[in-house]
Amino acid sequence: MSVDTIPIEFIIINKRLRQIRSEAVAILVQSIRELGLLNPILITPELTDDGQEIGLYRLVAGYHRLEACRQLGMTEIAANIVTIQTVDQRLAEIDENLCRSELNHLERAEHLAERKSLYEMKYPKTRQGAAGASKRWEENANEINSFASDAAQKTGATERNIQKAVRRANNISQEIRDAIRDVASIADNSLELDALANLEEQEQKAAVRAVLDGKARSIREVIRQQEEASRAVPEQTHPPQQQEECANQNAGPSAASEDSQDWKRKAKDASSLVLAQKERIRTLNQERSTLKDRIKALEFSLAQATVAPRQDLLTDLEKLLGDVERNLQDAPDSFPSDILELFENRFMDLLLLIKSIKRKRDQ
Repeated sequence: MSVDTIPIEFIIINKRLRQIRSEAVAILVQSIRELGLLNPILITPELTDDGQEIGLYRLVAGYHRLEACRQLGMTEIAANIVTIQTVDQRLAEIDENLCRSELNHLERAEHLAERKSLYEMKYPKTRQGAAGASKRWEENANEINSFASDAAQKTGATERNIQKAVRRANNISQEIRDAIRDVASIADNSLELDALANLEEQEQKAAVRAVLDGKARSIREVIRQQEEASRAVPEQTHPPQQQEECANQNAGPSAASEDSQDWKRKAKDASSLVLAQKERIRTLNQERSTLKDRIKALEFSLAQATVAPRQDLLTDLEKLLGDVERNLQDAPDSFPSDILELFENRFMDLLLLIKSIKRKRDQ
């Protein structure tokens, strides 16, 4: 493996499982501006079908570092160049992400589920249910670890927790995962994800909709409500289908039609509520991004100032702090833990700087 300086425009980025986190990039921008890029990215040469290099490279690991260098206006970046198979490239990227702490429980489950598929593609003998797998496994036990064992060694997690995480990703449909991705109370809560994974897909949709509509505080509360409702139903003397048929016969066609229309109306109302909730989440995310951009702009202005702060800067700062306080009071649950930690660290750094300046002036 060699380290070279590569033009950023020559680096190709495939579709990534882990999305860019603007707050993580902002921290890297500050670090690289002050100290330079301490850890080169990992790339592999792009080859033609006959194995010839074409002067382009594919990113294996270091997406956030690459984006930070781009934002700093850099045209070249230090990179470790390796030649490995496509499966190994993806495994390297996933392993780097899994060793970091900023993944929430849903993202970690998705990473581990994909890692399992790739690992078993590379080592088919470790796949459960493969023909002759048991015998071959005994013959190669000293050569290849099981997926859970290998992932445990790479990440430091227990094999049981890895298996549970993979089950979460595999048992929760892609549609549901996308719907809860920005709902931290579910996406970053292993107990909530386990409860969701135990439900059938239609039950998952109904449970998530109930939480988004405010009818329940959590997936587990939805399940408890259903269990309590089930226990409260009196014993039936006829099967449910027969009872429904009898009820429809007694009520007549007009009642059945009204019931159908009522359910359609309820479904439409529920859909509208979900869309409204999603729009509110998008709006709050935009407001958070705006607040972070304003904080960075003010920090830069303060760092560049060589004289006393201008009055308009103080006014902007006061308004910004007021906006932050109102957002935290009005919608505290919409701020993920990593955003709150970022705000806290920034304000603590600013407070320490102010105290340091005051101490120097008092001396």
